[in-house]
This record gives sequence, structure tokens and C-alpha cells, in this order.
Amino acid sequence: MQRSLYTATSGVKIHQTYLDVTGHNIANVNTVGYKRDAVQFADIISQTVRNAAAPVSPPGGLGPAQAGLGARLASISPCFTQGSIQNTDMSSDMAIIGDGFFVVNDRGNQLYTRAGDFALDVDGNLVTQGGGYFVQGFKFNGASEENSLSGIVIPAGDVMNARATAVAAFRCNLDSRGEARVTDPDASLDAARPFVYTGSADVSASASSVSSQDVIDAFGSDMLSSSDWADSFTVYDEDGEPRIMNVVFRKALDKPADPTANPPASAETEWDWYAYYADAPDYGEGAGTLVFGDDGLLRRTYTFNPSGWSVVENNIAAGNNGNPTGLVGAGSGAPINLDFLGNDYAAAAGLPPGGLIDAVTSYGSSSTTKMKGQDGYPQGILDNWSVNSSGVINGLYTNGETRQISRVAVARFINPQGLSEAGATCFEETADSGAARIMTPGEGGAGTIKGLASEMSNVELSEEFVNLIRSQRGLQANTKAVTTSDRILETLINLKR
Repeated sequence: MQRSLYTATSGVKIHQTYLDVTGHNIANVNTVGYKRDAVQFADIISQTVRNAAAPVSPPGGLGPAQAGLGARLASISPCFTQGSIQNTDMSSDMAIIGDGFFVVNDRGNQLYTRAGDFALDVDGNLVTQGGGYFVQGFKFNGASEENSLSGIVIPAGDVMNARATAVAAFRCNLDSRGEARVTDPDASLDAARPFVYTGSADVSASASSVSSQDVIDAFGSDMLSSSDWADSFTVYDEDGEPRIMNVVFRKALDKPADPTANPPASAETEWDWYAYYADAPDYGEGAGTLVFGDDGLLRRTYTFNPSGWSVVENNIAAGNNGNPTGLVGAGSGAPINLDFLGNDYAAAAGLPPGGLIDAVTSYGSSSTTKMKGQDGYPQGILDNWSVNSSGVINGLYTNGETRQISRVAVARFINPQGLSEAGATCFEETADSGAARIMTPGEGGAGTIKGLASEMSNVELSEEFVNLIRSQRGLQANTKAVTTSDRILETLINLKR
């Protein structure tokens, strides 16, 4: 009879544990990032009363006779199903959508958590709310990203120095239906053009052309009085001061096709352009010629170099030659690259390059600006920050620019159920979980990051209430077995009386 007491007592113990775990889950129903625990039971090895016997003739075979010795706790393991995502208005809050854990550091001990309700301490460190652990990531040094883990620091009050404009992009369409200024090239050598065409009876731009300040000044005055299209945008000097660059265009020449040439030459159209600063006439200027094919796409560009008064040819069809498509003076600094293709600007801004259709064109439609931009900016101070789906934390500055600060690290495990709970909604690796594989969000099956949000507990109250009933009934049933065994033992003892 004592065996039945011990058997029932084992059931009481594990159902008490079942009740403890269920109560713990319910207590954490509103804990951010909490993962509910699941309890599994297993039976204790049975005591063999009779071994199995093979059949003989007669009798037949006999099965084993075994008396069970109760139940034991097989495991208490966390369930890592995705919790619901709650949107917040906190820049420091983030959630993992998919697999993985945030990596945090507690005085040299590396821990892992799904709770992304982070905060900033007085030094700008990104820390956990529960224990003040340092959130780990990969720092950015300029455009390069470090490979080693370190604490994520948001540099409050960080100053971004002013940057002078180096590249300005201008993409537009110049209406090819307009009337060309030069109608008779042989008789119009005195027409105001941006270059001096020495030793040639053809006013078409060529790399052998030259220029001078007097020619540019005369050309600029003439362009301002009779341009076909104009636009402007802001550039910045080395002190971060804004300058308004104006760019004007004028159709200069229609060159008919020449089928007798070797090889035959198709028709071309030339447009002259002039750039200047209305608010700072002495800051600089620029001029050049754009040559379009009969398809309306850019073929060649010619620009004068303000530092040497030489003409720079850029053969688009020959692979761009690596030369700027336009140059505009910028005070005592290097001339601004006026990029009519937009590729140099795209490279500076981290954007994909465009094709000729995306560049300056000359189609038979109204002149219009398609895109303009430049890479300069004034001084700025860190004003806010945000995190994208790849885990990159971008600082937002008062000058409208952004700077990459750090990237949040994500850890994955072969067996996350083998992790050990360390408190404060954190886990630590064990021999059963395997070593952490540190990666960036979205890499190798890792989840992505959602900013301004946090993952809630995955506790389902309806399920936990059912577990309460199961644990209660299981506990009651096992206590009944204990009392029944006790009464039988009492009856046996009373036989002596």
C-alpha cells in the first residue's frame, strides 16, 4: 500500500508544479516579450511483477505484469510562437517579426530576449527596461559597418558638420520642337556660344574649342536675355551657407543627317546651357553644350573648366569617359560637378544609377524638370532617430540629413527550447540550445525589425484557464488516491485489534 501512496504523491507534486507554471504564465500576460512556459509530464519507470514469457504448447505466451510508480516532470519549456505586435510612439521600441532574439549584455554576460521595449540611459546607451542590460549591435564608422558586437549608443546632441556641394544632378526634358538659334553655321560664327571655335568654319562644339572669361561673360548675358528653359536649386558652400544656382538652356543648332559621311552621321541637336548665382555673382559660373541624337537621348557633352579655361568632352556613347558632364564654379573651392546624367549624384547619394532615358533628354514635348538634387548640406544636430526593417538605426538631423548609427544584432539558436530563463524576460544559452549564431535582421532566416512597436506576451488566457482546471482536477484526483490508500492502510492496521 505504501507504493500507492508514493505514486499518488508524485502526481500531487507535478500537478502542483503545473499549477505554479500556469499561474506564472497568467501573471505575465501583459509582460512585453514574455514567452509562455509549457509543462510536459512523463511516467516513472514501472516495477515488474512478472516478466513476459514466450508461448509454449501448452500454455500460450504471457505478457509482462508491471505496476507503475507514478509520474514525473518531463520538461518545462518556453513556447516561442510570435506574440501580437503593439504599435507604440517610442523611438526606442522595436519588435522582431519572425525568428531570433535581441542580444543584450549584462556586465559581460551575453543574454537574449524578445522584449524590445528598450530605453535610453543618461549616457545614450540603448538598454532593456527590465534590467538595464546593454543592447548589442554593429556600429557604423562612416559608410563602413563594424563586424564586432558592441553596445548601441545614440549620440544625443551629435553635430553633423556642413558639407559643400560637390555634385548636383539635373534631369529635364528640353523641347526639341523649338527653333534653333544658329540656322546657318557657316555664316554665324559670331553667334554667342560658350566656346571660341578657332580654326573651324563649323560652330559645333568640339574638344579643340577654347574659352575665356570674356567669352563666358558675353555668352551668359546673351543667354539670360533669350533662353528657352530655366530652373534653379540650392547648393551649399564650405560653410554650409546656401547658394541659389540658376541653370538656363537654349536650343543652339539642328545638324541634319549626313549619309555621305564615313561612317554615315545621323541628325543631332545642340543645346547650350549657362549656370550662375543670382544671389552671389562672384561665387562662380559655368557653361557648356549638350548634344542629342535623333532619338532625343544625350550623346556628348562639352563644358569649360573654370580652373583652366579648357574644354572637357564627355562622349556618352563611349562609356562616359569618366569626365563630368558640367562644371560650375564654387568660389575658392573645387567646381561643382553638374551631372546631367544623374549617375554621379546617384553614387554619392547611395541611389541606383539611371539610364539615358532618366537623364537630360530632348523629346518633342514640353520642357520640364524631371529631377534635381545635390549632395551638400548645412550643419545639423541629431534631432531624432528611427530603425528600419534591416535593423539599421538612422539618426535624423535638423538639416534634414540622416546618418547610420548602428545596426541591431539578432541571435538564432538551433534549439531555442533548450534556452535557460535568466529573468527580466531574458534567456541564456545552454549546451542543449547550442551556441548563438549572431547575424543581422533578415539574414539567414532571421526575422526583420519593426520600429515604433513591441511584441506582447504570447499567453492565451483562455488556454491558461483550461490549464488551471486541468491542474486543479489532477491535483484533486491524486489527493483522493492518497486518502484512499491511507484508509486502506488504516483498515489493515486495525485488523490486529
